[in-house]
Amino acid sequence: MFTNNKLYLLSLLLVINAIAYARWYVDADGDYNVDDGGEYIIDSVFGSNVQVDFYAQPHPGTSVELVSSGRIEGYFWGWGDSDITVSGGTLTWLLGGTNNARITMTGGTVEQDLYTWLYSEAFVSGGHIVGEVFVKDDSQLTISGGIVHKIYIGQIAHTNILSSYALVTIDGRNFSFDNQPATYGYYGWEDFPAYTDWEGEIYHGTALDGTLFNDDFINAEIRIYSEDAQLLLTPEPSTLLLLGLGAVMLRRKR
Repeated sequence: MFTNNKLYLLSLLLVINAIAYARWYVDADGDYNVDDGGEYIIDSVFGSNVQVDFYAQPHPGTSVELVSSGRIEGYFWGWGDSDITVSGGTLTWLLGGTNNARITMTGGTVEQDLYTWLYSEAFVSGGHIVGEVFVKDDSQLTISGGIVHKIYIGQIAHTNILSSYALVTIDGRNFSFDNQPATYGYYGWEDFPAYTDWEGEIYHGTALDGTLFNDDFINAEIRIYSEDAQLLLTPEPSTLLLLGLGAVMLRRKR
């Protein structure tokens, strides 16, 4: 049986939970929205798209995390200075951010694509992106773990953005392009053969293999769509340490 104290604590928890979810609202399109600058966790099923800081001007920097017990049946998108995270659970459509948003993925599954647009940043260290990864409009992506299959760099998603710059950094070791060993450093579209995609757009591409920082294996198609878009291969910290020790030994021998 519940004591009065237990009933009080249970009631208090229910009230706190109700207050937290009361800050969410559903717009005319049926999408879930939150935009008050707070911090939220999605640990249950949301049956439609989730938008963070979409309607708020200026954007207050709301943070939302999808955890292992959560599921979003739609897209999960951040605007402005929002911070959205997927640490577990399932997202049935798109994960994305625009206008300086920050995206972090450490686990879970995105059943379709990741989009990083308009000066946004994304960090992937775990989880599985089943579809394609798009990095456009002066945005950046860093991959140190997880499973990705296709990475498209430098397409212009918005006509009012003149820059097609984009940067994808991949942390790891033992990289190769089309089964040929690759060194660390920057690569642009002039470094790979030219192809034409199904829409008739020219890109330069290759197949990238290697071991990521967290020991996940990467086997991904790379497409670079503009001259000022770049791919950067960087060593993991342990490799950096070995390189540093090697440099010290060379100095001592000299």
